[in-house]
Amino acid sequence: MPADRSSKFSDELIAHLEEYGVAICKKCQFAIQPSALPSHLLRHQIYRNERRELLQRLSKLKLPEPDNVSLPDSNSDPLPHLNVHRGFKCEQLGCEHACVSSKRMSQHWSEQHDEHDSRNVKARSAYLQTFFRGNKIRYFEVNGPGETLAMPSSSKDNDASNTSLSPPSGTEPVSSISKSPSDEVTPLIDESVIPLTLDMQTLQYFHHYTVNTSLTLRRSMTESETFWKVDIPRQAFRYPFLMYAILGLSAMHHAMQSIDELQTCQSHYEEAMQYQNAALVDFRSAMRMPDAENSTALIAFGRFFGVQRCVQHQLEWLLSMSTSSDENDMSKLLEFFFLLRGGHEMLLTLQHLLPRHSDLILSQEVVASLRELEDHETVSDAQLANIPNDMRERFASLPAKVAPLIAAQPFPEASLDDLQPAVNALTTAASLSFASDDVRNIWDGIEGWLRILPDQYIHMLSGAQPGALVIFAHWLMLTKRLEDHYWFAKGSATRLHSIVMANLPDDEWRALVVDLP
Repeated sequence: MPADRSSKFSDELIAHLEEYGVAICKKCQFAIQPSALPSHLLRHQIYRNERRELLQRLSKLKLPEPDNVSLPDSNSDPLPHLNVHRGFKCEQLGCEHACVSSKRMSQHWSEQHDEHDSRNVKARSAYLQTFFRGNKIRYFEVNGPGETLAMPSSSKDNDASNTSLSPPSGTEPVSSISKSPSDEVTPLIDESVIPLTLDMQTLQYFHHYTVNTSLTLRRSMTESETFWKVDIPRQAFRYPFLMYAILGLSAMHHAMQSIDELQTCQSHYEEAMQYQNAALVDFRSAMRMPDAENSTALIAFGRFFGVQRCVQHQLEWLLSMSTSSDENDMSKLLEFFFLLRGGHEMLLTLQHLLPRHSDLILSQEVVASLRELEDHETVSDAQLANIPNDMRERFASLPAKVAPLIAAQPFPEASLDDLQPAVNALTTAASLSFASDDVRNIWDGIEGWLRILPDQYIHMLSGAQPGALVIFAHWLMLTKRLEDHYWFAKGSATRLHSIVMANLPDDEWRALVVDLP
């Protein structure tokens, strides 16, 4: 692509604030994290050649990681291309904390200043900006136009910077908000009224899980309806990481259900991320010592976390949000791959620790099927008959279609022999997936393929080698079937397919998968 065209893309889309070392997307009005530049450009339909040229230009800029970006001094003029928010600035001496909702300010005072009575919280109204969104959000104060600020609603909370173990705080308003640093602090509530101590939003999320989300998680008829609705919540009262996972999953469910209402959707999304971050701390500690007591909670968490991350990436894709400091499109594909693989491995590894009548215990029939799947060098005629004709023929012809493209590469990174075991495993997994109409078989085929893949293929996929990506795209034909059964799976195959298409080197490779999944 000519340099002037790359410059045109850069000037129209990206603004570089050299003083702070950030690249701001003019359309989205927030700074792009350095590692997220490739995926962000792709979201704006800047494809391979143009994207490569633009990334080369951007690579010459000094763009530190979000945590190392310096913030403007207080009372600076608003920076260009960033939204200005109305929010609050903490008035504790020496504290620079700012946020856009009274709810977050109350939580800040509780955690940082040991003040648990919302009536004693002291904060003033302020105009705020932030470079980054999501987990890296950090608000800073800027000059406003001078009019009196209206207090933002505590129910519309866009601050996702707090990732403490405490769940998002309750509904008490910040009771001491001043219009300027020099104004007297005036309570905004009647002090004769006892403030609520219940976190109504948390209760709403828990209720939504028990009456809605819990009914969408079963993978087979052996998992009873009451297991996810009653038994798992009981476990959650013993294990905080599982409770946070339940609340986070419910919040993500709410977000997907409000996808057409951007502000509401994003609010639920950010609450979900708060719970997710809190859950991971406790989970990692518990996972070091699995036992008969916590095995059910650990496996349930693994399923919740996989679902939540799947929905998280789907929402980011649909809403053009970027919340991770170290992910690009290919890494999201790999995360999906390894989350499914790891969750399945944990289910198998902890089987011997589960209670005798646990709904998570795999039947002998399922265990036998998985053992047969590991012998993926041979597929019986009866197993092949399970697979739809067009899919079976497509898998069978795949090596012949890939071979000339590999041979045409000047320095091929893989041979057909390296890829053949993954194709064989794909055929075997499909035979299990279509063995019956039970959704359990669909899951076994999908996760079984991940389990039996050779290390060489995983290495090639991690390196985005085109042959490995083409095989992965064919595996998405199996994952696509989940969309008829689960809300959280809808659109994921299409999203992952778009990542494959973006990372294939040319149209000849893309022609092999363009009509998938």
